[in-house]
Amino acid sequence: MARPQIQPGQHGAVSFSQLEDGRVRARTRMRRLDGVLKPVEAVGKSKAEASRKLNARLVSLVTETDPGAIAEAPAAFAEIATKWLVEVETKVRAEALARTTQAEYARIVRAALIPRFGDLTIDRLDARKVFDWYQQRTVNKPVAARSERVVLSQIMDLAQRLQLIERNPVLGVKTERRKAKPVWAPSTDDLGALIEAIEVYNNDPDRPGPKPSSHLLDVLTVMAGTGLRISEALGLRWEEDVFLDAEQPYIVVDGAVKAKGGPVRRESRTKSVASKRQIAIPAFVVAVLMRCMTEARQGAKLVFETRTGRPQAMSTLYRALRRVRDEAGLPDHYVPHAMRRSVGTLAARAIGIEGTAKVLGHASIDVTQGAYVARELMTPDVTDVVQAHWVAATEGNDVNERA
Repeated sequence: MARPQIQPGQHGAVSFSQLEDGRVRARTRMRRLDGVLKPVEAVGKSKAEASRKLNARLVSLVTETDPGAIAEAPAAFAEIATKWLVEVETKVRAEALARTTQAEYARIVRAALIPRFGDLTIDRLDARKVFDWYQQRTVNKPVAARSERVVLSQIMDLAQRLQLIERNPVLGVKTERRKAKPVWAPSTDDLGALIEAIEVYNNDPDRPGPKPSSHLLDVLTVMAGTGLRISEALGLRWEEDVFLDAEQPYIVVDGAVKAKGGPVRRESRTKSVASKRQIAIPAFVVAVLMRCMTEARQGAKLVFETRTGRPQAMSTLYRALRRVRDEAGLPDHYVPHAMRRSVGTLAARAIGIEGTAKVLGHASIDVTQGAYVARELMTPDVTDVVQAHWVAATEGNDVNERA
């Protein structure tokens, strides 16, 4: 736990030490009324004399402070963090920030940052403390540490704007570079194994309870044919987003289903501006959507709704897929997002990275290349040009004969 903050006009604990000539030195630190923390010491023939001289110097430090520079007690980190959350809420009401993002920010502040830094005053949260915290956090929770660092930096930015600190201490603490993981995109066999596992699970006559919904397979099918995020697939509306009668059937991505920060709901907000897009759909997706349309309840607005007409929750589909994996013995990397990587990999080989980024709704091709396209080990065949270059260079020599 952090030591109590020395308030303006007060001093810390006094320490005494014996000098070589027998005298006694008294030392402490005092915060002047202008907020400046000063070391103070005095020497006397005895401990009592050193203490009297020290007290006299402490009094003089108080009286020499410029009255116009008297500062209020430094604000606590928890106070500034709370003010920042109010600022975040204002952005949500102005529709400049998603409610789900606000909910995640609030969770990070209350569950991670305030328990660690809440009792510190904002001026004592220096780069060293941030560095030590971040290093410890990245050992067990590297992904969480990155998100928490982002929020902490924004809080300290507010403190700097309020002129409570001179510089944001988080800026000097660099994030740990994440190790690139191989991108797993389901092959034809992988995709077939998943479809078979879901169908076996759904059609098991010995399974107790009601027959499982077809939503899991239907949503994954739509994702496998479009590269949508699962939230985007669940946010599709019949009248506004699905156009099956067009010469080339297509869908419009203009919203998503969210759950954080409130009940499950559809929001007319995509992850970024680039996420708003129109996607042509293949025949197998058209067939699934046509069937869903015939099975939809009268007046249904969303393509994927619950039996009561509410938006389908992502968590429900994740649980259903987990049960399918467990029963079929499939590995954990069979997740809905793998369908998106499959489309990314296929599209990159067919139309290149820039086109693929548009299909997936990425603002940057770096994200597409690094996280959504499986790397091919086989490089392009350049044997013809290399051979021609070598032959031209060695014409008339006997090097080819030796080879």
